[in-house]
Parts: sequence; C-alpha cells; structure tokens
Amino acid sequence: LDDATQNHERLVKMMKNHLRSKKGTDVFEDRLVDLICIYKGVTTFFEMKSITDDNKGNQLKKALGQLIFYKNLFGENAQLVVVLDKYFDDIDYLINDPIHVIWREKNSFESDKKTKEKLKMVFS
Repeated sequence: LDDATQNHERLVKMMKNHLRSKKGTDVFEDRLVDLICIYKGVTTFFEMKSITDDNKGNQLKKALGQLIFYKNLFGENAQLVVVLDKYFDDIDYLINDPIHVIWREKNSFESDKKTKEKLKMVFS
C-alpha cells in the first residue's frame, strides 16, 4: 500500500509539472480529482492510477467511474483522462471512448495517436 501511494503521488507530481511547463495551462489539485487542468478554456480532469498486474483491470474501471462521477458532480463539460503508471493491453479497448487513457513511459507520457491529437496540452 505504501508503494502504491508513493507511485500515485509521483505520477500526480510528474503530470502536474509536465502540464505546468506548457504555456497557458492552469493546473491544480482538488480533494476529489487528482488534477484539474484548464487550457484554452477547456477543463480536463485527470485521474491517476498506480497499477500492478493483479489490480490493473480494477484500477482502470475505478478510474473510469471516478471520472464520470466528477464530471456529473461538478457539472462540467470536461475532458476526462485516466493516467496510468504503465501500459497494458486492455487500454486498447478504450481507443474510441470519450475517456482518454495515457500512461507513463519512463520520464514522459504516451498514448494512442487519436488521444495525442485531442490532448494538445499534454502532447504538444
């Protein structure tokens, strides 16, 4: 549990620093949402998940549910993004989903081509 908490905190910090390095982004943490980014008038909710081979499916499903809840709770027309600490095959099922999935790849972030085109504040 301690390792998972530390991995989660590192992932949040890494994404926060990455987004803050982009001109025109406003990034902050909320007590519910891991990160909220406002870029060119668009709000994006980021939910970070540290995963293992044993919990990856459950963590992905949990993140999807949390993001849908936050979007409805805050009444925002926000982009929704799951950030995982590594890639696994089940992510590919979500390529055409409106909830985007990205993952950490060493010291940067990766995703599929469609997601990279939609999330300019991360992939530009």
